[in-house]
Amino acid sequence: MKTKLVVLIAIIWGGCYHLHADSPLTSTYMSESYEDVPIVILAFQAEGKLTDELMDYIVDSENDIDIRIAIVNALSWGHEGIENAEIFLAYLEGIGMFTDYDDFTSNAPWDLLICMAYLDALDDYFNVRSAMSLARKARSKNSNSYTVSIICALIEAQIAMHSGMHNWCKAYNLTDQVRNDLSLKQDMREGAVNNIFEYMDVYESYCE
Repeated sequence: MKTKLVVLIAIIWGGCYHLHADSPLTSTYMSESYEDVPIVILAFQAEGKLTDELMDYIVDSENDIDIRIAIVNALSWGHEGIENAEIFLAYLEGIGMFTDYDDFTSNAPWDLLICMAYLDALDDYFNVRSAMSLARKARSKNSNSYTVSIICALIEAQIAMHSGMHNWCKAYNLTDQVRNDLSLKQDMREGAVNNIFEYMDVYESYCE
């Protein structure tokens, strides 16, 4: 269990508000709860880069959204020179689903929006404004999905965390509100949810 000490060390080191592996987007490992799913195993083995096989799975609306999100999470972050959001957009254009980014943002269904948002956020977790916009679009199109809501909240929490310690309580509340919203369809495995809050609950102490 991570503690408040980890975050305080981050402040001491380098004057920034997080270590590379300590932020809402980089410290929530929900894919570990999907290691029994073959396509997620392939994502772990992909060395951080989307493959055609992974993208074929992500675009198939018949596949569960939590598994598709687990694929993105398994690809992880910090892979220099890899821009998975750009790779995914080029793939979508190549199969004739969308003509360009504007077409995608205007017409994509909620499931592709949230997957693109998460890819974009992990590509550059220091700059997630565009990812947040996509995630909020996804949430507006499907306000019932726990998976969509928690990924959107994690992206919003990333912004709150980067804004300084005075917003760390807000980072906690953004995800805690999703956890406590019993109206949401629970479409994410319990183990994955627990992995998210094992880290996010660190920020609760800043609400005191």
